[in-house]
Amino acid sequence: AGYAVDPSLAIPNVAPPSPPPSGYKHTLSESQILLALDAAMATFHLHVESRIASLCGQGFYTIGPCGEEMLGSIGHVLDPQFDAMALHYRHLSASIVRQLRLGRSME
Repeated sequence: AGYAVDPSLAIPNVAPPSPPPSGYKHTLSESQILLALDAAMATFHLHVESRIASLCGQGFYTIGPCGEEMLGSIGHVLDPQFDAMALHYRHLSASIVRQLRLGRSME
């Protein structure tokens, strides 16, 4: 049994977006994409570990991830040494990318 999509919610005659005629100017390299994915997986793992610690009475984590794992690409835009970064759990993936760019380990 699958989910039925209400046809009245569909937007008629709308094509998906096309790339710009001259192509994309700002893209991530393969190594940047892989680093952002590593940060995304680490972020998710830290959320899970925090939730487990909370359930064991060893922490206070009560919320789960909401997609911020994929914000790691922001860490490629910011200068890891000079740009300010908020210390907030929703910025974890971007913070991990910044630290990895500086050569720091996740270990």
